[in-house]
Amino acid sequence: MIEFCTRKRMAIAILILVSISVLTIIAEGFWSTKHILVENSSEAGSNDSCPAGVERVLEECNKCLPLEMKMEISHCVSTGYSEKVKCQDGKEINRSCIKNRTIQQREFWLFQLTTLLIGVASYGIVKYRQRKLDKLLMEKVNRQIGTGS
Repeated sequence: MIEFCTRKRMAIAILILVSISVLTIIAEGFWSTKHILVENSSEAGSNDSCPAGVERVLEECNKCLPLEMKMEISHCVSTGYSEKVKCQDGKEINRSCIKNRTIQQREFWLFQLTTLLIGVASYGIVKYRQRKLDKLLMEKVNRQIGTGS
């Protein structure tokens, strides 16, 4: 079946499939409620909080280590992310937090762009190599024809 498709039909089919995939990803991003677990990082399931509410973030929201997840540390279990804050009284605590959704989307699209660029570069290299091999083959055939064998 695929042998009967012209290059133009294949290109159109691929373009349609890519378009549908992109639209699906965008629609899922708007309609997904999976990432909206908690509205604010202080409600992220951690019992630790600063008494006066005045705090300074020492380490931004980062993914918990696999060891921390295995040990089921309270500030890692609920969201999988934690941040280190220092209270006004000098006490340092770790608490759950939520990774910013726009940062996650940006990282996703950056990954998609990177894979697209790698794919295009690979395609270009393959086409260049194929042309070079075709040229060498034609030279060999012409030499054989020229020698009369």
